[in-house]
Amino acid sequence: MRSLGVLALVAVLTTHAHASPDERSDRSRYFYQPIPIAAGGAVYLVLELGLKDQITPTECRWCRANALDTSIRNALVWKFVGGPDQLSNITGYVGNPVLALAGLFFSNLDANDNREWYDDAIPVLQAGIVTGMVNQTFKVIFGRRRPYAEFKGTSTRAANDVNTSFFSGHTALAFAMTTSSGTVATLRGYRSAPLIWAGGIVLGTATGYFRIAADAHYFTDVLGGALVGSAIGVAIPLLFHRDVLTDEAGATPRTHSTRDPVIFSLYGGAF
Repeated sequence: MRSLGVLALVAVLTTHAHASPDERSDRSRYFYQPIPIAAGGAVYLVLELGLKDQITPTECRWCRANALDTSIRNALVWKFVGGPDQLSNITGYVGNPVLALAGLFFSNLDANDNREWYDDAIPVLQAGIVTGMVNQTFKVIFGRRRPYAEFKGTSTRAANDVNTSFFSGHTALAFAMTTSSGTVATLRGYRSAPLIWAGGIVLGTATGYFRIAADAHYFTDVLGGALVGSAIGVAIPLLFHRDVLTDEAGATPRTHSTRDPVIFSLYGGAF
């Protein structure tokens, strides 16, 4: 039931409605769009910090490692797993988000219109929140035992985090940040788009490597996280913000927008 609730909230976060032109305003841009982001972030924090003991499996449902995961784990795991664990926090939770948002910000410095950077940032923030919610749902459903528990290695996770290996949240967030910001930059026609894509992919790949090296995830956990995060990161700006980021759907980049963004619906009410 909790998983269904999380999925319902994800649906709310990614639902949009087009308001009539006379209903669109800067007030709606700045006030209503952050509501789903704040709501999703609050629910994520409650699940992660307050209810984790209640929602995470105490027994693994997916316990044994396959031959591919085992061989890659044995080849890449570090002797001192604390190092790559901290490095993955830096690349996944700091490096990729900073590159994504700063890259878009500096790409648009000459616009002299903070609405444009705001419209660039909203899809990236939404992608991060949705990815976190989907990650929580998958971890509860699959209940996969982490490699350090399977191979009696050194733990880098809390006791309530043993059976939450699939998929890698660090990697998913890194690739969600990369692909959402890269898609926004591409739709806008920013010259920095290749740099945003390349830098984000390098940091995202490094994050996945460090999660394996820290014995916190298997290769398939990292691969799953990269695929899910990338899918969400591309889908949100492309499907729900394309009319804001371009003059026409898929046609001309909108680099000096005066039109208001997609207005999201919250619990059935369009704003």
